[in-house]
Amino acid sequence: MTEPKKFNGEISIGRGSDHMIHIQIEDSIKDSGTRIVDLYLTPEQWGNAISGLGCTPCDATLYPCDYIGMRRESKTEKIPLPSSGRGHFDEAKAEEIREALAPYEVDGWMGEDDNATNWHNVKNGHVTIHFTRYAPKEEA
Repeated sequence: MTEPKKFNGEISIGRGSDHMIHIQIEDSIKDSGTRIVDLYLTPEQWGNAISGLGCTPCDATLYPCDYIGMRRESKTEKIPLPSSGRGHFDEAKAEEIREALAPYEVDGWMGEDDNATNWHNVKNGHVTIHFTRYAPKEEA
C-alpha cells in the first residue's frame, strides 16, 4: 500500500451564483499552482457537513497528485508554422501539432497543444506556445 503524501495545503471556500458551495484545495508551495481537489456541495450538504453529519455526499474532482511539493515553471516559445500555407495549425491535425512541439518538450517541458490552434497566437510565420514543467522546490 502506498503511504499518504503529506504536504502544506491551502483551502478556499466560496459560493457561486448557482448557490453551490465550492471547496478547492491546492498545494501551498509558492509558484506551484497544483490543484488537488475540487468539491461541490449544495447548501443543504454544506450545512450537514459542517454540523457534524459524517459521510455527507458531494461532487468531487481529484486531480493528479504527481506534482505536489514541486515548483511550477513556465515559458513561451515561438514555433514555426507548417509550410502548408494555412497560416495556423489545423485542429484536426493533432499529430502535426505533437510533431511540431516535440523538439521543445525536453527536460520536463510540456507544451499546451491548444495554443497551436488559436489564431491569436500566430504572428510572422510562428505560433506562440506556452510550456510548463515542474521542478523540485527551492530550499529557503
